[in-house]
Amino acid sequence: MSTMTNLNIRIDADTKQKAEELFNDIGFTMSAAVNVFLKQAIAHNGMPFRVVRVDPFYSEANQRALRRAIEQLEAGGGTVHDLLPDDE
Repeated sequence: MSTMTNLNIRIDADTKQKAEELFNDIGFTMSAAVNVFLKQAIAHNGMPFRVVRVDPFYSEANQRALRRAIEQLEAGGGTVHDLLPDDE
């Protein structure tokens, strides 16, 4: 049989109010919503949703293309506009 315990967290008052309104609208209490989140985190063995998104500008493929474009420009190979793909 499960033993219940308390969890105290600190959260911005505005965030708490908006979350309570949202959860109330979908029939959840704050406690029930936090329990769902924690159970999903356990089931996923991590965050149950994407937390960090990486800007594709910094992808290795884009960085290679930028380095190649810089090398072409420095070698006198055209203008910036000439180096941009037509499809973008």
